[in-house]
Order: sequence, then C-alpha cells, then structure tokens
Amino acid sequence: MSLPSIDEVKPFFPEHRICLVKVFLLFTFAVIQSRSCSLYKCAERLPGRFASQYKRLLRFVRLSNADKFVLSVSLLILALLPNSAPVYLVIDRSNWKLGQQNINVLYLGLMINQDCFIPILWQLLDKRGNSNQGERIDLFKRFQELWPGHSSEHQLIVLADREFIGQQWIKWLRDNDFGLVIRLRRNDYLHEVAEALGVNWSGIWWHLTCKVRQRKACHGTIRLNGCNLHYVAVEDRKDKGQYTSFISHEADPMIVQAHYARRWSIEVFFKHCKTNGFNLEDLNLKHLDRVRIVLAVVSFAYVLGIREGLAEEQKRPVKQKKSRATGQRWRAESVFRRGYRCLLRRCRTAWSLARLVIQRIKEHVVSGGRLITTTYVKQILTSVQ
Repeated sequence: MSLPSIDEVKPFFPEHRICLVKVFLLFTFAVIQSRSCSLYKCAERLPGRFASQYKRLLRFVRLSNADKFVLSVSLLILALLPNSAPVYLVIDRSNWKLGQQNINVLYLGLMINQDCFIPILWQLLDKRGNSNQGERIDLFKRFQELWPGHSSEHQLIVLADREFIGQQWIKWLRDNDFGLVIRLRRNDYLHEVAEALGVNWSGIWWHLTCKVRQRKACHGTIRLNGCNLHYVAVEDRKDKGQYTSFISHEADPMIVQAHYARRWSIEVFFKHCKTNGFNLEDLNLKHLDRVRIVLAVVSFAYVLGIREGLAEEQKRPVKQKKSRATGQRWRAESVFRRGYRCLLRRCRTAWSLARLVIQRIKEHVVSGGRLITTTYVKQILTSVQ
C-alpha cells in the first residue's frame, strides 16, 4: 500500500528508515480497523496477500533497537497533544497473563482536559508484582528528558495508588519539584503520624477514625526522609465508618480528594485498550521488546482517538445525562469512544490516516506547541544504549 510523503513524521524517527515508519503507520491503521493487537487480525485488514502482510508486521515487531523506536513514538505522541498545560502526571501498572508468562506494564502519562490520560512512557517489568522505587525513579528521569523545564512552567502533581509508596521515591519527587497525591494503605506511616500528633502508637488508628467521624476529614504534618508532607484522612464514601488516607504536598483534605479523583482516568485508559477498544490481551507475543513495540502502536492509536475526540468536542459538545435521584451529570459518550468513531469514519485507508497524523502535527506547531526537531530527537536518543 502506498502512503503520502511523511516528511513531517520522519524527523521523529532519525534512527529508522522511512519504510519502517510507513509500516508503523500501516500497523496503527490495522489496529484501529481490527480493534485488536493480534498480528493475524491486523494483517487481514491490510490490502494484498495475507501471508505477505503478516510477515511484514512480524518483521516490524522484531526490529533490533526497540528502545529508540519506543522513545520516538513517545515524542510523536507529545507532538499530537493540544496546546494546553497539563496539571497531573499519573503512574500505574497493568498486567495480564499470556499462557504461563506475565505481561506486567508500568505506565506513566499526562492527564489533559481534566479527564483524558495520555500515555507517554511504558516499561515492561520482567517480574510479577509491583515496581520498585528505583524503577519508578528511572522512568521519571526519562520523562524529564522528554519534558524539560516542567518545574519552571508549573508544578506537575503525581497521582498514584497504594502500591506506589516508598520514602526514597517520595523524597526524589519532592526534590525534583513534583507535587504528589498518593493513596496509602491502612498501616502506612502510622508511626510518623502518631509521633506528629502526639498520640500513642497503639491508639493512632482509633484516634484518626474518631477525628474523621467528627469532622469528615483530618490532617497532620509528618516528616519522611527529610521532607515535610501532609498525612490526610477523609471519610470513605462507600463505608461511612472508615476513612481513606493520602500523603500529599497539599494540606486541604477536600483539595487532596479532588486531585486523587482524577487518577481514575488511567483506569479508563486500561479499559479502552483492553476490552472497550483495542483488545490488548489479544497480543500473542512473549518477547518483551516485541511487546513494547506493540504497546507503542496501541498507545499511539489511543492518543489519536483522544485527539479526534477533543477536536469533535470543540465543534459540538457532547450531550450530558443526568440522574433524577442525585442530580449527578455525566457524559453520554467518552472522549475516546467519540474520537474512535471519528477515526473510523475519516480514516478508511492508511493513506488518509497518514494525512490526518501530518495535519495534527502541523496544527500543534501552528497553535504554539513546542516544535520537536530532528536535532532534539537525536539528543534524546543518545541516552539510549
């Protein structure tokens, strides 16, 4: 299949031949059309002989310098974002089984438009269970390379669930000017809280429970590894007799709770990639580098859907539904689902998909977005062995 000139896309891939970049766009088109990451199903969506197209995709996922390719896709994703200042940085993990092998992916991404998660970096963990503090710090250092000067523009707030704790990790975030709102497990840092509040260790849990029942929330300043932080407890919405605790740079419990509620955007991303969009668990590859490449294609396709959904939102806001009982309002259709329908309508061929990508890159620059040059991309890629 022939594609238009992709001179605007090639600068993001200085280490790869233009034919490989075109296969990347073809693969993205096939994932969108087939709603699957299976190479068999994707090959069926490409014109020509099935066997030839399948071998073409298989050669693509076997490329040698996977790290540089994935970083290039991350930079391309940044060039597709609307020109708005993100406030939140979300980290979480997704895992599933492929036969006897665990696929364990650590994601880091920005949240734009208040509720849209944009994957920027993803790392395969060659183990079961949670990431360690060093792996998280390395991932954030890579993000700093891709997003230089974030602290001088405005502070990004890191949102994370209960498994992402650790004093070394938290100190690194504060030393590098990141805000944070991290949910805690029931017994996390209670010794420090008891010391800060002047309460006996054996009675701290009951003390916090009583305070929350009386005031709906409470907080105290604790010191972790040389950093002053706020331990915040708020009433659990589902269990009125219990509380949910956080550690944060913010002291106001209501602000902390509002920040943390935004973290749900990454769970929506997981749902769209796994069951409601691209069926990521159809992936039938076991080599970790090959899995990372397919994850890059899926992340790129997802961001395209979000980008088109936001563009449609500017033209015509989505309808809102309202609960008669509570008065609560919600969207009749998610940004991604709306954008995905738009992609299917506008990109019936790989040629039209490539033109759309080029159009969005140009719009990003025209609207005042950061121009990512070949020199800058090469500079980023030099840090990859």
